[in-house]
Amino acid sequence: MEGESSFSVVAPPVFDGEDYQVWAVRMEPFLDACDLWEAVEEDYEHMKESETVKVYVERLSSIANKEIALLSRLRHPNIVQYYGSETVDDKLYIYLEYVSGGSIYKLLQEYGQFGEIAIRSFTQQILSGLNYLHAKNTVHRDIKGANILLEPSGRVKLADFGMAKHITGQSCPLSLKRSPYWMAPEVIRNSNGCNLAVDIWSLGCTVLEMATAKLPWSQYEGVAVMFKIGNSKELPAFPDNLSDDGKDFVRQCLQRNPSHRPTVLNFWSTLL
Repeated sequence: MEGESSFSVVAPPVFDGEDYQVWAVRMEPFLDACDLWEAVEEDYEHMKESETVKVYVERLSSIANKEIALLSRLRHPNIVQYYGSETVDDKLYIYLEYVSGGSIYKLLQEYGQFGEIAIRSFTQQILSGLNYLHAKNTVHRDIKGANILLEPSGRVKLADFGMAKHITGQSCPLSLKRSPYWMAPEVIRNSNGCNLAVDIWSLGCTVLEMATAKLPWSQYEGVAVMFKIGNSKELPAFPDNLSDDGKDFVRQCLQRNPSHRPTVLNFWSTLL
């Protein structure tokens, strides 16, 4: 999948015709450096016998099953279609719709910033996918260029639902597996990361990404960007090539109070 995942991809996608792709995903944890696990330097077979690693792998397996359960219920032209999955030995094979155009992030790196006509078209389609998700009370929580795929026809597909969650009133702990540049302030502060409005904030950041071919808040790194988003009242820089309407759209998305952000339906009439 494009974007970040809780599982390591151990083989490239295998294509069968033009309809789907298969990812082989090993059910083993990414061991973050901050964990300081001495076991990383030991023999892998010995690691698998560790109760700590077993528990962690079981947790990752549970997360994968939840993502698959969520994907299996989604049917929308602007969301990557899930076809099925199977486990063979220590690998989980996930069958997904093949989207040959690559991600918006990749296209931005190769060709530079998009024009506003393209940005408007892609934003409309992202909103269409989000409208479907939000109507099901599901928040994606990782909207960014790397997780938005594009068909050669220009159709947009939302992908990578590893962070998605059906809202049930439970808390959503902050995950450092995500890049902070698109995170809403309440997610960074871990105050209310399970509201639909976090996708609206991320959409505004993605519009800036498409208009500049840069990360939002690109002048900051690490803790600095998290502080700016979570604690300051500043907005990321707006490019001169973005129209007044485009800038106003982004400003509405980047309301720091999530209750002040428009919903997907609020935006719909302004982009049609």
